[in-house]
Amino acid sequence: MSEEVLVARGVHVTYGGSDSRHRPVQAVNGVDLRLGRGETVGLVGESGCGKSSLARALVGLEPMTGELLLFGERLGARRTKEQARRVQIVFQDPFASLNPRLTVRHTLEEMLRVHHRRPRSEVPERARELVALVGLPERALDVRPAALSGGQRQRVAIARAIALEPDVLVADEPTTALDVSVQAVILELIAELRERLSLTLLLITHNLAVVAAVCDRTAVMYLGRIVEEAPTAKLLADARHPYTRRLLEAVPRLGTGARRARRTGGDPADPSCAPNGCPYHSRCTIAADRCLSALPELRGEPGSAVSSDPRAHRAACLYAWTQTDRNLDGYSVQPSVVSPEHTC
Repeated sequence: MSEEVLVARGVHVTYGGSDSRHRPVQAVNGVDLRLGRGETVGLVGESGCGKSSLARALVGLEPMTGELLLFGERLGARRTKEQARRVQIVFQDPFASLNPRLTVRHTLEEMLRVHHRRPRSEVPERARELVALVGLPERALDVRPAALSGGQRQRVAIARAIALEPDVLVADEPTTALDVSVQAVILELIAELRERLSLTLLLITHNLAVVAAVCDRTAVMYLGRIVEEAPTAKLLADARHPYTRRLLEAVPRLGTGARRARRTGGDPADPSCAPNGCPYHSRCTIAADRCLSALPELRGEPGSAVSSDPRAHRAACLYAWTQTDRNLDGYSVQPSVVSPEHTC
């Protein structure tokens, strides 16, 4: 097992609820996540499941409760400059994340000076090195974001993140706002930099093909919780949570005789009024009566020698390890007629 770089325990992120007219929204609800040195970990799930809220909490941009450890050192609500530089993020929209009034040179050199990553005399040369690292010509240093394409802007955002020589890079859907033609190029760049700079990478995406290509482990998030986690190849070949299976079934397939992709089973529950018991039971085709009241823990296969290993295959489903078939409808537990129950 590789050294643990960043560990999240019981992380919660809540929005709203400051007055009686608005219920609080639990965007992240008790997430545990471990990132090992040099790993690429994927985080997948539908829009609104809490992926970006978790990402912002990990880099200190969102208030949270729970515990974050960086190389065993607890990160408080207010991080030191040194702690902040060691966990950096690449946002989804590079145009929104870059200051439109600053040139690329100003953006990079300001980061280097504020964090004292180089002697002042070496800052200009380091800025040139950074744009070269992300595949931009030196002339890009003297332009503003509006003069760059979407892919070039995201390269600048990546250069800004790696300028501080972080240990952990969080990439929050870094290709979603880009043209399809450049998405693969940016992903290849991030993967290359991860290996070259010995980074630990958390890649947040909704694209299962991306995690299949680049991620060592993958965690699946639903309604603020991690519902399944496993080495990526294992997860894609033998998903154990009904939601993960629905995500896999929803992937479009080409070719004669290919099955038509299934929908993921309706809309997610309202996070401000989450159902009791399993958060997925209102959409689940195999939900039984006990799913309405029992909140399943993320656990490995009973009796397995690695069931307690946080990097083993784990799923938060009462029937994850009792299925008799590989199809969604092939569980040994018969579906029950259930109706969603809520805490509000």
